[in-house]
Amino acid sequence: MARKLDIARVWLRAALSDGEAHVASELLAQAKAEGIKVRTLQLAASYEAAIKAVYGSKGIQAWQWKLK
Repeated sequence: MARKLDIARVWLRAALSDGEAHVASELLAQAKAEGIKVRTLQLAASYEAAIKAVYGSKGIQAWQWKLK
C-alpha cells in the first residue's frame, strides 16, 4: 500500500504543480485513467492538498484541491 500511496502523492503533486486550484472530480478521473484508485488519491490528497468546498446556490457544488 505504501508504494501505491507514494505513487499517488507524486502524481498529485505533479498535477497540482501549477499552483492553481483544480476540481477534485477531474483529478480523480485523470488518476483513475492512469491506474490510480480513487481512495488512494483521496488519501494522497489528505497529505498533499488543501481541500476546499466550492459552494453554489444549492450547497456544495464542487471540491477543489490545491497544493498545501
